[in-house]
Amino acid sequence: MSLISGDNTIMVWAIVLCIAFIALVVEKKRPSMPAFITAIILALALVSIRLMPTSSSVYRTINSFIMPMALPMFFFSANVKKIFKETGRLFIVFHIACIGSVVAVLITLAITGRFFEPEHIPGIVAMYVGAHTGGTLNLAAMAETFNLPDTITATNSIVSNLSLAVLIFVITLVWKSEYFRNMFKGSNVISTDNDIDKKQEESQVVDEKKVMSVFTVAQALALSALILAISGEISKFVGTLGLPENIELFVGNTYLIITLITVSLATIFPNYFEKIHGSTSIGAYLLIFYFISIGSSTTVTDVIINAPIFILNVVLIGIISLFFTVLVSRFFKAKLPEALLSTAAAFGGPGTTVAVNTANGWNDLIAPGILISIYGYVIGNYLGVIVGNIMSSL
Repeated sequence: MSLISGDNTIMVWAIVLCIAFIALVVEKKRPSMPAFITAIILALALVSIRLMPTSSSVYRTINSFIMPMALPMFFFSANVKKIFKETGRLFIVFHIACIGSVVAVLITLAITGRFFEPEHIPGIVAMYVGAHTGGTLNLAAMAETFNLPDTITATNSIVSNLSLAVLIFVITLVWKSEYFRNMFKGSNVISTDNDIDKKQEESQVVDEKKVMSVFTVAQALALSALILAISGEISKFVGTLGLPENIELFVGNTYLIITLITVSLATIFPNYFEKIHGSTSIGAYLLIFYFISIGSSTTVTDVIINAPIFILNVVLIGIISLFFTVLVSRFFKAKLPEALLSTAAAFGGPGTTVAVNTANGWNDLIAPGILISIYGYVIGNYLGVIVGNIMSSL
């Protein structure tokens, strides 16, 4: 029994909002600590001291409305034509990295799968595939799609995201290794100081124009809610068709329908959606609520008990995926930075690609890296559902 009852929705909402704010403050002061990790830890702590309830209608609202409504906001800039046109060879190499992630997940779960309940394996596979082709957004979507226990979601969220710092370090080591550089010919990506200064000036001009306002916030929320509502109705309709379960999970999955509708609109009407500034930030803020809900529904003890196997999984997936991508990319005559950046994009999303580019001086890959990361959001859910469905049918 907690001090604050789950029925006291106003108080629970107040705590959720305060946790989200504190998490963002921590992220601002320490960028290496993502807000959603802090959110999970704080929620776990408050539940452990019996201040916060483990069950509340607030959490159900977050899971059924707030979290899926955040999803479209990440796709407003997912203009597929622009991504394909401006990323060049990196677009192809990123697909190699995604295949590497799938291969790595399957090999890893073949080794460690016996430590999980059999009925959870398809969902865990889908969650890992989604997380390692698109990032945390896809992890959350796959966890909800396959109804994974909150303990699994919370533990994997913490472990996967803390491992990103290690991944950036390893990528830097590989880039500086003479052995790997000798494997690739012409693998140095050089930007002159003038080029860097010019790009920084251009970036500052763009940033000054892209100012989030009350109007764009209202616009993003309204569009996202509308897309969610329409997707929900389509999902219900598909459910009445009597399709086989695996096909229905793919065709009628709300998250996949949301992705398809939003990406299609962003590609057909790019000028309109590009003007909705700050949509990704709003979506990221709403996603924090989801991780607070996840953290509130489990315990510190459960997370600690489950952490070792998830750490092992992430290590194996990271090693296999990285070296698969590097070796196959070499066969396709790609450059080493392209292979390494594609792995970073698949595992961590836009933020990780920027960090990797900055750390290694690959300044001419910053914009393409962000674009393929956004593309990862798009395909991550589809890959996760496809591979999860295949595992379910075995």
